[in-house]
Amino acid sequence: MDDFFVKSIQALLKNYEPVVIIVEDLVQKLDELPPLDEVTFKAKLGEIVSAYTKGKDAVTLRIVVKRKESEE
Repeated sequence: MDDFFVKSIQALLKNYEPVVIIVEDLVQKLDELPPLDEVTFKAKLGEIVSAYTKGKDAVTLRIVVKRKESEE
């Protein structure tokens, strides 16, 4: 990547607060749910996301879903 591109992205994101959700943790939480209808599933998913974003400014937060980094 060129330096201009990286600096442009950094400038766009400087006023935002990242909320990182590790995909493996999210999947584990979803695995723990029983079978649900669509409305209940959406509500439960909302509860899971809300737990990550609690206390954060909804205007400036940005959710970032990432895989665990390899420990190798």
